[in-house]
Order: sequence, then C-alpha cells, then structure tokens
Amino acid sequence: PGPQLATSFLLWATLVASFASSSHTGPGVQRAATAIGVTAVLLGAWLRVTAIRTLGERFLSSPAPLRGAELETRGVYAHLRHPSETGIVLIACGAVLATLSPVALVLATGLAALVWWRVRVEDRHLRTEFGPAHAHYVARVPGLVPWRGYSVRATHVR
Repeated sequence: PGPQLATSFLLWATLVASFASSSHTGPGVQRAATAIGVTAVLLGAWLRVTAIRTLGERFLSSPAPLRGAELETRGVYAHLRHPSETGIVLIACGAVLATLSPVALVLATGLAALVWWRVRVEDRHLRTEFGPAHAHYVARVPGLVPWRGYSVRATHVR
C-alpha cells in the first residue's frame, strides 16, 4: 500500500498544483499547451482505465502479482507491459502541460521516478512468478513507452 498510496497522492497533488499555480504565458502558447496537455490527460486516463478493466480482479495496488493468475499479454498489455503506470505518467505530464505549472512539474517528476521504481519492482515479482513466460514477454513488449527498442528491461533488475 505504501508505494501505491504515494503514487496516488503525488498524482492528485500534481493535478491540484497544476491548476492552482497555472502559468500565465502568451495566449497562443497557452492554448497549444492546454490542448496537448488535456489530450495527454484523457489518453492517460483511458489507458489506465483500460488496463485496470483488462485485469479485473487481478489488478492489485501491490506490485506483486496475484498468486495463480495468468500473465496478461492481450489487449493493451500486448503493446505495453505497464499500461496503467504509463497512464499515470501521461495524466501527470498532461496536467503540467495544460497549465504550465512549475510546481506541478516538480511533483510530476517525483511521480515519474516513483512509477519507474514501481515498474522495476513489479517486473522483478513478475519474473519470479512467471519465469520464462515473462522473459519472453519482456523481450517482445516494451515496459512504459510504446516504442520498439525502448523498455525498462526486467531481466536487468535485481
């Protein structure tokens, strides 16, 4: 519960800080940043909700998988190993862009570091639970960023 609670707190703090300390830049820059930011927030929320719905009862706040559950590799999990965490980062970054808030930027940076740490811990648990099946999954599906060749590799986590 500790890392999950910290993640939730930082996400909400980032959103609140974004709107409380919104930067006042020129109207063109602000409109573009707001449009991109809102799009990122919506995409992140969709990704997170889709990931949670796909796992259903198997979605846990703990980074350790549910004992006896299957490794999910379909749907959004066919493109990202950690779509829920990617959604969190997109929401936080989108809030920062939508408001151009320096306070939210600091909070979002802390949140991204916490998410990165959680992904490493979760991959370690998944590797222990699913062994070769997880190694094969890691070799073909990126962790947080949906680009081929970029991944937080679970095989390097100790």
